[in-house]
Amino acid sequence: EIQTLKDVGFNFVGLVFDFSVLQGPVPQEGKLNETRLKDLDQVIAWCMERDIHVDLRCSGTGGLDKDTPFEDWAQWNHDSANSIDYAPEFAALWKAIAQRYADIPNCYLSFNLMIEPEINNDDQYAAFFGPAVEAIREVSPDRCIIADIHCGGLTGKTMAEMGVALSYHAYDPREFCVVKYELQDDTDYLHSVAWPYTASNGKTYDAQAVLDSVIPGSVSANELAKTAEEYGVGFMVGEFGIFTTLMPYNRYADETISTYYRDMVGAMTEKGYGWCGGVWDGTYGIVAYSPGIKTATYEQVDDYDFYIDKAMFDLFQDLNGVN
Repeated sequence: EIQTLKDVGFNFVGLVFDFSVLQGPVPQEGKLNETRLKDLDQVIAWCMERDIHVDLRCSGTGGLDKDTPFEDWAQWNHDSANSIDYAPEFAALWKAIAQRYADIPNCYLSFNLMIEPEINNDDQYAAFFGPAVEAIREVSPDRCIIADIHCGGLTGKTMAEMGVALSYHAYDPREFCVVKYELQDDTDYLHSVAWPYTASNGKTYDAQAVLDSVIPGSVSANELAKTAEEYGVGFMVGEFGIFTTLMPYNRYADETISTYYRDMVGAMTEKGYGWCGGVWDGTYGIVAYSPGIKTATYEQVDDYDFYIDKAMFDLFQDLNGVN
């Protein structure tokens, strides 16, 4: 799959991990599982061999065993990030990662503190994540560190003041990007959708409108980019795209998908924004583990259990300038 990333022209991958998994199967305070870290070492090495930058993206703050139900996992990640009690342990875990990869240069590796944390003010964001930033910099003073700004109440300013880069996830309009459960396999509906897209509130979205769209009580992508520029830190659109929660047999027409991605990538390129797609596998992904879309053409990769979706592969090769 990493070779497929290279073949399609990508030079960046958001690699998601959970500290509980790296600690597991039975977490111990301040310790990571050497066997699981070796798996991570190998993935990073494969990416470096292909000049693909790895953005290590934390999805869970750690401390949970392997049998924790999803609802409890989500609640713990929310509660731990909205206090300061667990901040020292979270910082210690990030420091352990920083120590392990201290010799890898920024061109190959960055640290995303946590994916889309639900924290409703800038001060709390800094209170919880600030110690992790300091811990990382004790080991790697120049490491590129990234903060997602993705919920109401956040402006990104306290993290930018720390020299942390800012990331925005652009999934507007939500009803276009996240197809409703009951519509995910409705062929008539899916093939009636076009881009630019007129939402149920009557507003028509193109890429420029998406980048101007404000998270309620927060900022837009363009506003966050201005904050990053003001404080002299990096900015990127860390995720965007179309996805579903099921594995349907139908999806938007190829023309709609192509027009959307070309519009979005064109607008971000024009503004000088780095970007990372939000979907790699599945209905709107470049690869599929179950080749289900009726209108798609798939190619199995050698003898591996995944397939390339030719339409999506060719689209992103074109967008990435691969001949």
